[in-house]
Formats: sequence, structure tokens, C-alpha cells
Amino acid sequence: NTLSPYVRTRAGRGILCCCSGGGPAEPCDPQNDPDFLPGHDVMRSQVCKMVADAAGINDPVPTTQQTFTDLPVSNPFWVWVERLAGRGSINGYTCGGVGEPCDPLNRPYFRPFANVTRGQLAKIVSSTVPYNQVNPTAQQTFTDVLPGRTFWIWIERGHLHGRSRGPT
Repeated sequence: NTLSPYVRTRAGRGILCCCSGGGPAEPCDPQNDPDFLPGHDVMRSQVCKMVADAAGINDPVPTTQQTFTDLPVSNPFWVWVERLAGRGSINGYTCGGVGEPCDPLNRPYFRPFANVTRGQLAKIVSSTVPYNQVNPTAQQTFTDVLPGRTFWIWIERGHLHGRSRGPT
């Protein structure tokens, strides 16, 4: 179960939470220290928690709110996703695609277990902070991020604030 290490995430222990040891492939050490799992990918829902916590966003969310059809209140990251969605920092995918039928409210899908790309992360962070300056339309800091392309504006805004850099 790919969700099991994340369901056990300890909320309230910091921005980058750790997972309890003892699960499959997570043997407990003698001190029962938690595992950080540095080699694991990060899911969209987890990024929302990290970014909301880092930005100090703790807006109240009614338990009846469900912006995305595939993210019920029972999801352990629901509140952080809803907080960012309420601020317009994240959005979802239009329903009606393969395997994502529309519910009666035509809510979008969030795909909470999908991994986040660097471009998506730049958009989420830049929109949450918010970095909203106007970039010159021909500005191109990175050779693989052409002006006007998906995520270009957020990557350039993050770079201007020292947040977007190439791999080190």
C-alpha cells in the first residue's frame, strides 16, 4: 500500500514530517526513532501540507468542504489541500477524463497521490507566498523553460526571489 507510510505521518512535528518506523521495509531501530524516508518521492497532497505549514497558513476549513472529488475529508492531507485551494494556490484537473468521471457537482480531481513536478512545485510556492511581480515577457533564466510555456511565470518569479535554481 503506497499510502501506508504517509497515513502514519505525524502532524504537528514540523514542516517535513517523519514517518513512524515499523511498516513494511521500515524496521524499527532499538530506540524506535522515526524514519524520514529521504529517497521517497513527494505527493501533491504532501506538498500542500509542507507549503501551507511553511507559509503559516492555518485558515479554518469547514468539514463539509470538498473542493476535489477525489479528496474527501478522511484524507490525512485534506485540510492543507483545502487551505491552498481556498487561496487559489493549487487547482485540479477537469473531471471527465479516463478513470475520472464527473461527480454530480462536476468537481475537479486533485490526484493527491501523484508526484509533484518541479514546475508544479514552483507554481504552488510562488502562488502561495505570493510572488506576483510582472516578468519581462522575453525573460529566460533556464534553457529548458521557454517564455510563455507552462510554469514559466512561476519559475521566473521564484528565481527572482532566490527560490528557483537548477539542480546542484
